[in-house]
This record gives sequence, C-alpha cells and structure tokens, in this order.
Amino acid sequence: MTPDLTPRDFLLSLPGFAHRGAAAYAPGFERISKLLDAMGNPHRRFRSVHVGGTNGKGSTSSMIAAILMESGLRVGLHTSPHLLDVTERMRVDGVPATTDWLVASVARYRRVIEEVGASFFEATVALSFDYFANREVDIAVVEVGLGGRLDATNVILPEVSVITNVSLEHTDLLGSTLEAIAAEKSGIVKSGVPVVTGITEPGPLHVVGGIARERGAALRKADDARVTDVRAIDAGISFDLATDVRSYGRLQLDLAGDHQPRNATTAVLAAEAVLPPLDPVVVQRALRDVRSRTGLRGRLETIREDPRVVVDVSHNAEGIAAALRYMRSTINEPISLVLALMKDKDLDAVARVLLDDTAGPPPRVFITDVDSKRAWNAAELRDQLAQRGVSALVLESLKELPDHRDIAGHPVLIAGSHLLVAEALKVL
Repeated sequence: MTPDLTPRDFLLSLPGFAHRGAAAYAPGFERISKLLDAMGNPHRRFRSVHVGGTNGKGSTSSMIAAILMESGLRVGLHTSPHLLDVTERMRVDGVPATTDWLVASVARYRRVIEEVGASFFEATVALSFDYFANREVDIAVVEVGLGGRLDATNVILPEVSVITNVSLEHTDLLGSTLEAIAAEKSGIVKSGVPVVTGITEPGPLHVVGGIARERGAALRKADDARVTDVRAIDAGISFDLATDVRSYGRLQLDLAGDHQPRNATTAVLAAEAVLPPLDPVVVQRALRDVRSRTGLRGRLETIREDPRVVVDVSHNAEGIAAALRYMRSTINEPISLVLALMKDKDLDAVARVLLDDTAGPPPRVFITDVDSKRAWNAAELRDQLAQRGVSALVLESLKELPDHRDIAGHPVLIAGSHLLVAEALKVL
C-alpha cells in the first residue's frame, strides 16, 4: 500500500502506457475482471458501442455519442488518452466526471486496484464503467485503448463493433503487417454483433471480413455509403451522405480535415445499428456540434489566430499527413510544424510525409520534448530525421514559440503526440 499518496495521485502513479510504453502494457482480462467484479460488474448495466482502429477512434466515438445524445439517450463516453484531466476519460452527455467523484471512487476501490495489480488504463476503464452505471446511462460509447483482442475494454458485449481503420503502429505489440494488426483489432468482433469499418485496404479488409463471417457478424463498410460534394467550411467540412438505408442530405461537421467524412460515415453506420430507423435531422443537428456536445478537443483545433496556431493529436505518418493536407488547403503561406514523436512510430514513413512537396512546400520542422520515456529526445529525433533527409531545429519549449525568430508571425501546426497537444493547450 502507498498511504502517503492522495487518491488522485495514487491513480496517476499506476503504470501508464503513455509514459512507460510497453513496460506498462498488460494485456488480458484477469485484472480488469477482478476489478469489475469488486464493483458489482457495472459494465453489464448499460448498452454499449465499441470503437477500435488506429486513427480516428476519438473523433468517431465522439460523433456516435453526439448522434445518440441528439436522439434523446443518456450517453456515456469513454475515450483515451486524456489531454488536460483524467476525468475527460469518463463523460456523461459530454460532461466529465467531477473531481470529487473521482477522488471518492479511487479511495473506495484503491485496495482492490492495488491487490489485482491494475494498470492506469485498467483502473480508469473500470472507474468509467462504474461511473456510467451509477449515472444510469442508456448506452456508452467505449473507445479501445490499444489493439482490441486483449484490450481491457473488450469485456463489454456491445450492440455494434466499430473498426475505423488500420495502419502500422505498435508493431512490437500488434504485429508487423496491416493484416496482423487488423486481426488484433478485429478481436472486438463478437458473435452475432454487427461490425462497421472504415478500412479501405484490401488485405486488412479481407481479414476483418473473414473474422466477421466466422462469428456470424454482419459487416458494413463506409466505402459502401455514398459521400459526395465534399467542401471545406469555416472550422469544419460539409458533404452529402447516403447509406444503403437512407439519405441524410447535406451534413455540416464541426471537425476539419478531408479524413473526417469517412469517420462521420462510419459513425452514422454505427448509429444506424443502434437506432433503426435513424432520423436524418438528428444526424444533421448532432454533427454540427460534436465538439460542444462531447468535449472533443485537439482535432485540428485552432487555439490562436494571427498568426494561426493549430493543434492536432495525430501521432503517426497517416495522421500527420492528414493534418498537413488541412493546413495547406486553408493557409497560403509556409507552415511551421512543431513535432514530438514516440519511439515506436515509423520514422521512415513520417520522414516521407515531411518531405512530400506534392501539395505545397514541405513544412519547416521544429522538434521539442515531451515528458515520456516513450518519446524521442528532441536532439535525437532531429538527428534521426536528418539521416532521412529532413532538416529540423530543436525548440526548447513551447513557451518560446510566440517569440521564436524562425516561427513568430507564421502559421504553426503542433502535432505528433497527445502529450504535446496537452502542453500546448496549457501553455498557449
């Protein structure tokens, strides 16, 4: 026992993947099952939607939650990692749990958390489920932490399973090919439970389809819906959407980026599985206000104007490429990219993105540190990128950014890590 720690500090002291990486990764269900059993198995007291994938999980989960909320349901939303406070991981109708509730709940279950040897993620998942049950939610949207098959969230029996996409990430834990990663993420597919996916690559899609067939789970693909007339709008994007069930007309989404219509389509297909028939007016209203309804932050979010500063939690090559496409499509001048990366990312792929000049001049790159054993030291990352042809400078702190002689007065994108975005929200 560690009686000197407050309940909140005790929770934050538990092994966490964000800071410790693979050393904190503890797959399997023994610990989470014992913890939930001590809580009275709260996850069995509400309906659920399970959302996995590599990129877009948080956005897609938030869109699903917004649609369900606009439909009149009381909705829990579990996402990870958090940006500014751990209570962001457990929301009901968009409102985080109170600090008082969290402190009291951690104190109540502290002994069992220690006895089972739960990780930070396992503890927060269990606490989220307990919070949702106590708040009597009608349904919870639950985002997978890492992988799917052995993730602590995979104790739920959802009404629909969602796999947004797959890309090469955490290859030391999930596999070295897209097909292997797809198999791990398809571990959330349950017998007879419908599956929705935004995957487009033939190999991974074949894997997901095969597992769905084996388990008698009907598969629906975002590619089968019709997305047309996509246009960038102020702080978002608009498009026409029609699924095989109905037409939703013109949708305006308050999340920017050309990748978001696919996430939105995936979310609508998932909501159709929960609420047939789904009202188009409900969808239109919900997607207009995803941020304010759910508290979603850090997705191509402008936090300063003149010069513009945008933060994005993209943390791999695919996500960073999408963020840069957005910046280039909305800003007609050179862009500075402030970057931090974890050591398990594909640096070759990231370098290719940073050198790509097909959509405009490559960004000026500045590397900074974040507080994580998983992360590259700024100087090391600068040198690693230099070996791959990317020239970068070290930025000692985000506090330097407004007055830095090479950055001041120019548009800035801050990306590469949730931890870096969290620091930007605090500092800037």
